[in-house]
Amino acid sequence: MQHHFALLILAMFTAVVLGCGAQPSSESTVGSAATRETHQAGNGPRLSRTDLTTAVNMQTLVATAPIATEFMQDTPIIYFIGTLENLPQDANIEIRWLMRTDIEPLTVSRTVGSGTHTFISHCRPPGDRFTGGEYWALVFVNGEEIGHAPFRIADRRSGGRLRVKELAVATSLEVQTKKVINPKTSFRRGTKNIMASFFVSGLEIGATIRALWYRDDQLIEENDIESQGEQRYAVSLESKKGLRKGDYAIEVEIDGEVMAHRSFHIGGEAVAPEVDRALLGTKLGKNHLPQHPKSVFPSKTKTLACGIRFVNLPEDAHVQVKWIAIKEGGIDLLETSESRVPEGGNASLGLTWQPGSKLASGPHAAVIFLNDRKMAELPFTVK
Repeated sequence: MQHHFALLILAMFTAVVLGCGAQPSSESTVGSAATRETHQAGNGPRLSRTDLTTAVNMQTLVATAPIATEFMQDTPIIYFIGTLENLPQDANIEIRWLMRTDIEPLTVSRTVGSGTHTFISHCRPPGDRFTGGEYWALVFVNGEEIGHAPFRIADRRSGGRLRVKELAVATSLEVQTKKVINPKTSFRRGTKNIMASFFVSGLEIGATIRALWYRDDQLIEENDIESQGEQRYAVSLESKKGLRKGDYAIEVEIDGEVMAHRSFHIGGEAVAPEVDRALLGTKLGKNHLPQHPKSVFPSKTKTLACGIRFVNLPEDAHVQVKWIAIKEGGIDLLETSESRVPEGGNASLGLTWQPGSKLASGPHAAVIFLNDRKMAELPFTVK
């Protein structure tokens, strides 16, 4: 049996890559499949983070795929991002990956650390795929188990766990979560973009997910997505001239079977304010939209501009754009730009921000609020 592992340690804001040979542990039984006892009392070592995922950024130690506790048998690799606190000086840290019914680990990785450490350990299947069942990723400090991350390997063939749920449609999408913002089933005539979001579980990586769009019972568009496992997906229906009036529907199909259906209507007047268009750039034009829309900006950018076109604004509308940096564990609010639209109705406006200093590289977003209600999120990258 081959054993594959890697461990990254983050301490004092410096990432250290560690690699060492590991063999299955020959120590005593690691516990029953039903329960585990861990030792985190008092001021001793504590496992404060237990994130499992299928992709990570090794430089920032951030998950780049959804955090999950269930994976498919053909998952090629599972990462464990963990944080240990209150470690004694030069503590021996060991991560053991094993099936709950087994004694011998699939993989063991070891390192030495002190104080607070964040690590990334990974496990690959022993052959071409994992065996279905319940698993642990156990964390030991100086030979004592401190905590664990439980997870499950699901076999799609073994019991009908394939599901598509939470299918909803809207005109905008939250980039980080892939959830639609303000979902509804009726849209004004001329709407140019409809976003659909849904969650899929129990599907192997590489399978095809098909989204079928209908207008008045006629198929008008198909979107094919390659499955990345259990997570949320998003698709869109677009028309530069505006979608025609009619009764619409979206169906999500897997292996020829319709797993979810959502109907909606386009036509009539908007009954609530909407963001019709929103773009980012560095300079606004006469129509209050950026002359040259962008999604990537240099770190030395002097001005960031957000142009927004609203429909059906209420009187004395309060519009805000919150400029945020997206970081591990949350976001940083960098600045808020705001304006008021006294007349209401349909209006375009531009809000700008002059950072005044070099922007940090990485993912950012401009989040648009109307009367303290989130309306849209525009992602951008600083390089």
